[in-house]
Amino acid sequence: YKIGFPFPAREFKNRLHSHSHFAFAGWITHTIMVLMIYFLQQNAKSVQLTKYSWYLIANLFTAYGMMVAFVIQSYAFWSILFSTLSIFVSYGFSYAYYKDLKTIHHKPIVKKWFSGAVFFLVLSSVGTFGLAYMTATKNIVQSYQLGSIYFYLHFQYNGWFFFACMGLLLDSVKLGAEQIKLFSKVYPWFFVSCLVGYFLSILWVDLPSWVIATTISFVIIQLVIWI
Repeated sequence: YKIGFPFPAREFKNRLHSHSHFAFAGWITHTIMVLMIYFLQQNAKSVQLTKYSWYLIANLFTAYGMMVAFVIQSYAFWSILFSTLSIFVSYGFSYAYYKDLKTIHHKPIVKKWFSGAVFFLVLSSVGTFGLAYMTATKNIVQSYQLGSIYFYLHFQYNGWFFFACMGLLLDSVKLGAEQIKLFSKVYPWFFVSCLVGYFLSILWVDLPSWVIATTISFVIIQLVIWI
């Protein structure tokens, strides 16, 4: 509808920002957090889980705050405030979760993928802070703006989401010794591939040829691992 006609009532881009922030924080991230907490509940009996209830409540609070604020004002005081609070909630969750993972002395392969997941959750926030800074200072350079957006998206999709889902998958299936060994071997390749893979999102930048060659190499490695 928006392609052919003016969108009534409110700016369409505001709704788009509202949708994307709520989908990530209020739906996908929240679901992953719940399932990862359930893993702790099943495997770390000594861990006090009360704090995670507060993290979940805080995450939902910031998610709904972003949903409303972005519709009303796009990137402005309240939307940036709720976005920033959401990031701090993710920092608190990541720190607490990584710490509690260490108390589990079995399922090392699952722990490894979950550790990678929270690492990328924290790393992805760098893009958000970059975007918020440019918006707040009204010093927006399009290449930096797009680079910040894709930094966040890449390390959410291919880092936080993927590594968390792999941990959940490996926890839900019964693995033999050889399979555990295999997934342990491929983990570091996926981890490095995720870091290098960011450059696939910014190929419109004049990247050095060695960066492009390295990126392509890791794409091929990742494909071979999948096969």
